[in-house]
Amino acid sequence: RFRRLNGLPETVIDEHLLVGEWAALRGQVITITSGVLGYDAGVPVFVLGAEDDRASGTSRVTVLRRL
Repeated sequence: RFRRLNGLPETVIDEHLLVGEWAALRGQVITITSGVLGYDAGVPVFVLGAEDDRASGTSRVTVLRRL
């Protein structure tokens, strides 16, 4: 989903299933580097939300990134 907010740069909301626990990073800007996700160069993203699944050791993470 693409969004433009009050003249700010265009952004997109991405959702990923990642290994580990990510819920503690909600509300923070982090850098993700992953060729699999298309973030080869290390992309700063804002963590909108994360739902940790301790049983599987994964987390569904929703991030906001600039295009």
